[in-house]
Amino acid sequence: MTVNGPEDVLDWDAIDWRAHEEQVRRLRQRIFKATREQDWARARSLQKLMLRSRSNTLVSVRQVTQRNAGRKTAGIDGEVALTPEARAGVAVRVHQSRSSARSPQHRR
Repeated sequence: MTVNGPEDVLDWDAIDWRAHEEQVRRLRQRIFKATREQDWARARSLQKLMLRSRSNTLVSVRQVTQRNAGRKTAGIDGEVALTPEARAGVAVRVHQSRSSARSPQHRR
């Protein structure tokens, strides 16, 4: 099963985590390099790309809901995602909220 992003997640456990983590790692390296070279326009562009990245969303949700010591503690939304289905739902909602939060007024 190929998983392209949170919208396609049917089985949380079938996600190719290594591929998503590698993509996030490469993007972080590119941001680091652009910052080190003081290429601020490229760094900002890459940061925006990171925020829109499905891989970043998946890896972030996995970190918070599976790996963190406080994963069984409810967040500010009062929600705890302990099942694969709940984690997939959180990933979809987070990614959609990032997409809808970007309005034309906030773009530069």
